[in-house]
Amino acid sequence: MIKCPNCGSTAQVRLEPTASLSRNQHYLTLGCECGCGCSFTVDYKTLNYVSKDINKAIELYEEAAKNGNTYSMYLLGCVYKNGIDIEIDYTKSFSYFERAAKNKHGLSCLNLGFYYERGLGVKVNKNLAFAYTKEAHELGISYASYNLGIYYKNGFGCKEDLTESFKYFELAFNEGIVDASKYL
Repeated sequence: MIKCPNCGSTAQVRLEPTASLSRNQHYLTLGCECGCGCSFTVDYKTLNYVSKDINKAIELYEEAAKNGNTYSMYLLGCVYKNGIDIEIDYTKSFSYFERAAKNKHGLSCLNLGFYYERGLGVKVNKNLAFAYTKEAHELGISYASYNLGIYYKNGFGCKEDLTESFKYFELAFNEGIVDASKYL
């Protein structure tokens, strides 16, 4: 048994590693037996605690991103977009989303479409907003269907086309995007 660094109770090992950032680092998530809801992460080879320090997390994600880990690129884009315990930096965020999008990461494509739509870290570009949103849709991102419905409805980055707009709103609704129902 291992003591929880949060509350001091003993911890029970869950069966599977939660992540593998490199071949030398493997992590397990542990949960307290007391039922308090605490969880923490340890390196299962050394049983050392993994810090929740955002700077350390960024360092590890950057290492993984440098090694081509697309999901780490996406997560870094989210960290800088949302200012998770750090200052918001749309330029850095854009850069990470762009790298992940080159690897066909759908949510990164959706974010790039949003950045080009709103001019976050880049100049507004309706055509690129439409193109990245369309790519996100093709990669299976449901919310992209909704955005395409809006774009076709308003002629944003494309020719106004109410038939196409309806088609994408219907797709979005069928994919669980309830807001699309107000356009059907």
